[in-house]
Amino acid sequence: FSQFCYFKALKDEEVGDLTAFGSAYPLLVALLTIPLGKYLTLYQWLGILLVAIGVIVLRWKRAQSNSNNTFFHILGYVVGLALSSLVVSEVLDAYDFFSALGPYCLGLIVGGLLPLMFTSERREFFRVFNTIKPKLWLFGWIELLNVLAVACEVYAIGIGHPALVNTVASTEPAIVFVMAYFFGNIKGLEHMFPKVSQIHHKLLITTVIIIGLGLITWN
Repeated sequence: FSQFCYFKALKDEEVGDLTAFGSAYPLLVALLTIPLGKYLTLYQWLGILLVAIGVIVLRWKRAQSNSNNTFFHILGYVVGLALSSLVVSEVLDAYDFFSALGPYCLGLIVGGLLPLMFTSERREFFRVFNTIKPKLWLFGWIELLNVLAVACEVYAIGIGHPALVNTVASTEPAIVFVMAYFFGNIKGLEHMFPKVSQIHHKLLITTVIIIGLGLITWN
């Protein structure tokens, strides 16, 4: 459901803006876990808020939507992300790790195939596939890393609060920025990282995110 809403919203929103909205879902997870008896400290709430604000600012490039329906698609995307995390947490409480990992990965695969239902996306898929075919082995390794990342996320949700795990997972753009900042100018590695612009602005936002992460781990 979340993936379906994501692709529908993507028709009206830029990817950066859409993922910015999605970065707020750990806040929703935190709210939804209260009735389940999973509480957070004041420091952890503040940390989640700082990280969410930082990631949204880091990703958001404009502040307008092109469709009235986009709001509901984005809302479905965010709610779907939050509910999937809660379901994984509850399954891990009742069953074992693989009982949660299997359906979670299956849902990601099905969601990733949803765009093929639309003719325009199907044409784009085959166009891109023919372009990357010579480097298909590289994408295979990337997908393997994605599977390992999902497994780590599910395992982390099993031993920690789902809102905290999702908050840490949402900091990916800040991590990419830090890696690009430190390694992007090294000869031989520059092609692996995006060009960094607005360095001071992004450094400030990344600092806010790091402070938020510090508050999350504060005992």
